[in-house]
Amino acid sequence: MKITYTFYLMNGSMNVILSLSQYDIDSIYFYESIDNNIIKDGEFIKLYYSNDFFSMNGLYLNITQNNYKYESYFQNPEKYVVNVQFNNYVSDKLKTIEQKILEKINISNAPSYRLNDQIDNKSIKLYSKNNTFTSILLKISGIWKVNETYGITYKFIPICDPPIFQQSVG
Repeated sequence: MKITYTFYLMNGSMNVILSLSQYDIDSIYFYESIDNNIIKDGEFIKLYYSNDFFSMNGLYLNITQNNYKYESYFQNPEKYVVNVQFNNYVSDKLKTIEQKILEKINISNAPSYRLNDQIDNKSIKLYSKNNTFTSILLKISGIWKVNETYGITYKFIPICDPPIFQQSVG
């Protein structure tokens, strides 16, 4: 079975952007825990994605669907809040991805499902100097852990440019 991967150039580096159907929980791995520079007295566990064809730090998912709605309004020169109502497939898939990643790390603390909450609130924050974008990318960097809770570290990124190329493998 052939799989086509899409490559984007973002901030000077090339990234493989997976579709939701290409994501596989068995390709998620974790580095050792380090001190968290963002959350005081917290820990950070970097995530990487590796399969037979490539390895990359973090997980990059194209979450754009043809039937989502968004309204944006200007907040400051580089930040937009977008009201999004994902279709049921995208919402369910993203919630499952968050849940499965938090299960896979196997931490005894209480999980915090912040991505799930943000999807339910139908509001995401995008950081961009450009309010015209063609797709939305979800980047999952790792796991944060503080006190008795933990959750995924993620952000939504607008994709303003077309992919640089696509490659079929398999």
